[in-house]
Amino acid sequence: FFFSSRRRHTRCSGVSWARRCVQETGEDQDRKLKRALMVFGVGKWQKIKNYEFSNSNFSEIEIEMRSCILLGTTNLQQFKGKRFDEEEIEEIRKKQLEKGKKDKKIKYGLTFVPFE
Repeated sequence: FFFSSRRRHTRCSGVSWARRCVQETGEDQDRKLKRALMVFGVGKWQKIKNYEFSNSNFSEIEIEMRSCILLGTTNLQQFKGKRFDEEEIEEIRKKQLEKGKKDKKIKYGLTFVPFE
């Protein structure tokens, strides 16, 4: 999995970038992103950026990557368009990580899910 500046993907990749993303974003950004996911849903990156991160340097790709981290998976297709509250996000993350551990597909705190 690789991010390309020319193409947008609905998956998260670039492991060293993921680590940097986790380190650079704090609890405030997490709260903002969770609130935006509740309002707009997964996949509405432009709306989320304009709503919560208009005064920051976050790009749509960074918001997408952070959503992958919050949900604990590299494949957001199954969640596209769905809205979640904070409790649901935590529940999804736990389920994804349990599934990843069972299937031995955990890497850097994310469950790697192949696209179909």
